[in-house]
Amino acid sequence: MGKVSYKKLRGSQNLRQRLLLASLSATPVQVEDIRANDTDMFYVAGIKFQYRPGIVMGGRHLVHDCGVNPAIGYFLKPLVVLGLFSKKPLSIRLKGITYDSRVCVETFRSATLPLLKQFGVPSEGLELKIESRGVPPHGGREVLLSVPIIRSLTAVTRIDEGMVMRIRGVTFSTRVSSQFENTMIHAA
Repeated sequence: MGKVSYKKLRGSQNLRQRLLLASLSATPVQVEDIRANDTDMFYVAGIKFQYRPGIVMGGRHLVHDCGVNPAIGYFLKPLVVLGLFSKKPLSIRLKGITYDSRVCVETFRSATLPLLKQFGVPSEGLELKIESRGVPPHGGREVLLSVPIIRSLTAVTRIDEGMVMRIRGVTFSTRVSSQFENTMIHAA
């Protein structure tokens, strides 16, 4: 094997997107100065790393424990993109917190997945099934993400954003009476 040529990047801005694009383009990257302005000496060893991507395979019956921070929504966006361009369809069960202050799984299911269909992603095989919900601090709930494979995306031009016809929401509660949830629904 010959010497690997790394594309050099600086800083930690958009690190997830950088690693995602490096994986899709099979480009090795070296990220430096991740914590350039951090004065804590504890992190000195973690200021640089190299990433050499392999082949994105996909697969069925995969399971990943996301922990309690960040929530499952943090992992969904890169997983969908990697799954679309993998060798085999992706089916993965994610365990952890389904809702936090960032993107929750309901928002991802009702906003991102329909948007992907406009880019030519087939409806068959593209699914996010919420099997159970979990909130901080313990989480412990899971979702099932299924992503088909595609060859390319279709270009989309969005000129007219349209009118808002209705606003919908999802409500759930944990460890409280369902009366609180009903009151919240009627107050909205």
